[in-house]
Parts: sequence; structure tokens; C-alpha cells
Amino acid sequence: MRLNTWMRAVVAFTAIILLHAAYSFFCLNKSVISQTESTATAKPNEPIYECCIERTFNNKPPHRNILFLKTHKCASSTVQNILLRFGLKHGLNFALPKTISYLAYMVNFSESVLAPETKTRDKKYNMLVHHTRYRQNLRYIMYNDTISITILREPSTRFESSFRYFRLNKAYGKNFYEFLDFIPLAENGSSQMYNTFDEKAESACRINDRNQMCFDLGLSRNSFQNITKIKQFINEIDRQFDFVMISEHLEASLVLLANLLRWPLHYVAFLSLNSRPDVKKYKLSNIEKEKLVQFNYADFLLYDHFLKKFNNCVLQYGVDSLKKDVEKLKRINDQIRHKCVIHENEQGHKKTINYKLKTNDWICTHSVKLEPRFTEELKDVQKKRLEVLGTYSNNIM
Repeated sequence: MRLNTWMRAVVAFTAIILLHAAYSFFCLNKSVISQTESTATAKPNEPIYECCIERTFNNKPPHRNILFLKTHKCASSTVQNILLRFGLKHGLNFALPKTISYLAYMVNFSESVLAPETKTRDKKYNMLVHHTRYRQNLRYIMYNDTISITILREPSTRFESSFRYFRLNKAYGKNFYEFLDFIPLAENGSSQMYNTFDEKAESACRINDRNQMCFDLGLSRNSFQNITKIKQFINEIDRQFDFVMISEHLEASLVLLANLLRWPLHYVAFLSLNSRPDVKKYKLSNIEKEKLVQFNYADFLLYDHFLKKFNNCVLQYGVDSLKKDVEKLKRINDQIRHKCVIHENEQGHKKTINYKLKTNDWICTHSVKLEPRFTEELKDVQKKRLEVLGTYSNNIM
């Protein structure tokens, strides 16, 4: 009797376990199926936020071929300096401008804008990191495995920074506070008055800084108020760029970039360049911020899209893992600052932050070297390297 009771209990318990297992299997597969269906039924232009996160590099070599689309007033000079240091140290060839620091910004890109003494035989380059306007034909001078990156910044604060840095009061005929009063707070997020700014800038062939990030990435001014074209443009940028950093999360962006490029973390260490002291930054009110977002609405849509994608990359990397690596990067930055910097001052270009150095150590001098001087150094180094290679090629031929 007792045995039968015990057997019935065992059977009942086993049945419960099997039912629970079956239910769990059903729920698991239902979840997977629903995810698959949601992906399969996504609209063709609807972005799927995926990132390439590598947990281990398995002795894979670091990426050396990089196209960095340098956007205006988005901490891009700091990122550029990191890439310049890497390229210089590893003997890479840069697509270098013939004059100043721009590669065909307001005209179509061609080989004629490159410094002739730094042109390579195969007309290919490891790195393109100077200011240019993004166009498809930039890729013709890059290798097939080139990693394409850029950086964005919240549009209203970016515009405020740019207005002061580029002294746009001359372009607009108003100081920043007068300009904020002048632009409307439109009911539908747009104003026909904005077209006037775009037309004047186009006819004068100059920067007016409205939707500057979109313009840098290739969107024409006559599309600034066409939502359909803006969204098509954003999806195209999403397809063509491997990673978009976010200026407000610079350390986190650089940790993710180091992962993408398979670089050790100390390769992306930095001292901020071409930036204003925090006390010199104007704090926008909510209404002022909304006005500037409307004025730069294409930039807002661009930024919003890639901020969501960035946040998803953070989740895929792991929030706790990212926090730890950000802290590591900050410690490395602090070590460089302690080793190199006596104090900061405002004697940089247009009263930006500059550094008084303790030592002429390579990492110190090159971490604070501004673009014009760094570019001239690269021209000299690259010219000499290519001359040696050219002589060697002639000898064996």
C-alpha cells in the first residue's frame, strides 16, 4: 500500500516536471519566434540596431584602415588626434590636404586636393581623418576593409558652441542672444524663414552652420526641410558607417571604438583638444534649446537615430563591463595628465583650452599637438617614407 502511494507520488512529480519543461520550452521558442517575426516583418527602411562587439580578439590584428568623417564642434579634433597618433606610430599613409586642414569641403572631392608629395603609388590610403564633406567617391582612395566612423553631438549645444567658435554673429548679423530671440518657435517644428538661411548660404558657398552635421555627412541644404529625404539620408549613413560615436559620452564611445578596432585601451587615451572651458559654455533654457532643435531639425533626427543605436551598443557590450572599461580609460587619461600637464590655460586657438607641458615626451607632445602642426609633421614623415619606397622600387625595376 505504501509502495503504491509512493509510486503514484513519483509519477505525479515526474508529470509535473515534464509539464514544466514543456511549458518552458514553449515559452522560450515563442519568445525566439516572436523576435524572428518582428525582425522579418520590420519595414525595409526601419533600422535594426546591431553592433559588432567582440569579447575576445583571438589574436586578430588591429584595424589600420580608417575613414573618420570629422564633424564640426563634436569633439572631433580629440578623436582625430587619437587616430593621427596611431597612424604616425604605425607608419600608416594618410590622405593629406594640399592646403590648410580641409579636403575638398565645398567642392567635389578629387585627387587634386591631396598634397602631391604625399600621394601613394596605388592611390590608396590607410587613413582619412581631416575635414571633408562625405561623398561616395571618398571610398575610392580607401582600402576595401576600411572602417568608417564619425561622431555626433546634441544639436542645440553643438550649434551654440559653433556660433561662438566660428563667430557666426558676422554671418547672421546678430549676436547669439539676439539670434535666439529672432528665430521662431514654430508650431509644426519648421519655419519657411529657415529656407532663407539655406539659400543665402548656398549662393555664397559658405557655412551657415544650420544642420551642420547632416551637411558634413552629405545632405544637401535643399533637403533640410524634407522629412522623407532626411530619413532616407539617415538610413543611408547607417548603412555606410560602421560606428557613430556620441560626443556627450566620449569615453564610452572610445571604449566601444577600441573594441571595434581591436585596439588596446591606451591607444584611445586623450587630452581634450579645441574645447572651451565649461564656465564659458552658455546654458540654454528649455525654450532656447527647443528653438535650436527646430532650427537644426535634420541634425536632431540624425542625432536621435544614432543615439538610440549607441545606447543599444552599450547594452550589447554590457553596462557593467562598459563602466569598468570607462573607468580604466579615465585612469589612463589621468596618468597622462599627471605625467604631461603642468596646468591648463585658454591660450589655444580662439581661446580654447591649451596645455603647459612638463616634458617633451612623445605621448605628451603629440596628445596636445593641434591639427595644423600635426598635419605638417605627417606630410614630412610620409614624404620621406614614400621617397624611400619609391627609390627602392626603381632599383629593383
